[in-house]
Amino acid sequence: MSFFQVDPEVHCLAKYALELCLLEYSMAHLAPSLVAAAALAFSMRLLDSTNTPLRHLWTRTLEHYTSYTLTEILPVVSSVAAAVSKATNLLESTEASTAGTSAGKILDSVAKKYKGKKYMKVALIPELRTNLVDEMAQEGGYF
Repeated sequence: MSFFQVDPEVHCLAKYALELCLLEYSMAHLAPSLVAAAALAFSMRLLDSTNTPLRHLWTRTLEHYTSYTLTEILPVVSSVAAAVSKATNLLESTEASTAGTSAGKILDSVAKKYKGKKYMKVALIPELRTNLVDEMAQEGGYF
């Protein structure tokens, strides 16, 4: 029996994206497994050095093990990308650290966690600041 092996950096980025999605009230109604699958797809696409479209990255094996088709996860991938983009922008502004709000503190805590060596410093990767994240955040966008 063969199993799908995911790159450790992709795995850590998916966990970071998933944790950021927990802060988004608009995503609270979604099945956790659906958000997890979308976070994985987001991470795979963002870190793919060959610029392969997501429709080629999301294989039948992934469909089998997640039980979600690409069509089912695409709208959620956009929501994941939007959450990551929003968090990245907030963290780069001075508002997140000085706002003193509980949401700002939580966001700072999540980012600090994923800036550590244990999580491969995925909160610091330059790919999070690319146009691709914003393109993926657009509902119905082709990525």
